[in-house]
Amino acid sequence: MSYVIHIWEPTPLPTSAEEAEAQFDELPEDGMEQNPKFITVVQNLTARYPCITTLEADEGVWTDGPLDGVCDSGAYGLGIMTDYVDEVQPFVVAEANKLGLTVYDMQMGLFYLPSGQILGEA
Repeated sequence: MSYVIHIWEPTPLPTSAEEAEAQFDELPEDGMEQNPKFITVVQNLTARYPCITTLEADEGVWTDGPLDGVCDSGAYGLGIMTDYVDEVQPFVVAEANKLGLTVYDMQMGLFYLPSGQILGEA
């Protein structure tokens, strides 16, 4: 089982969950320039939790690979093994927020802003 979260860079920062969701929904699915912050955040994440493509079978916390941050959409999606969500998701939020990125947890309906503010209802 997997748990998917998305990392993105909203401009301007939303002030409500509704505004954040509207901004997220408007992000292009392809054709964007590479956001270098996606590559940096993934490098930071995989320094602690290696990409599954570098591990033996049935090891690791990620559901997909290679994890490299490369994408041409407005958001970068990460799949986390359900058993590791409580451990890994806060680390993803912290690392993304350090770079000015927002984490969208669709399953919980929460947006974790770089300011430390959390929008939405848990």
